[in-house]
This record gives sequence, C-alpha cells and structure tokens, in this order.
Amino acid sequence: MTRLENHFSLNRILLLAIGLWPYEQSIFSRLQFILFSVILMSAIVFQ
Repeated sequence: MTRLENHFSLNRILLLAIGLWPYEQSIFSRLQFILFSVILMSAIVFQ
C-alpha cells in the first residue's frame, strides 16, 4: 500500500504544479495564472 500512496502523492504534486488537481486551488496554480497574465499583458502593452 505504501507504493500506491507514493505514486498517488507524486501524481498529486505534479497535478498541483500545473493546476489540475481538482480538490483545491494551490499556490502553484495561482502563481502560474498570475505569471501568465503578467506576460500576456506586457506583450499586449508593448505591441
């Protein structure tokens, strides 16, 4: 059972990092959204 829990934990961490873990809004996904928004807005402003 430990091996299964480790695999589940790894998947949870990876999905949290890209914002796809369904149970909570993680800091990683918020940071990713903010960074993407800043890059997009700066590209629009400088064009």
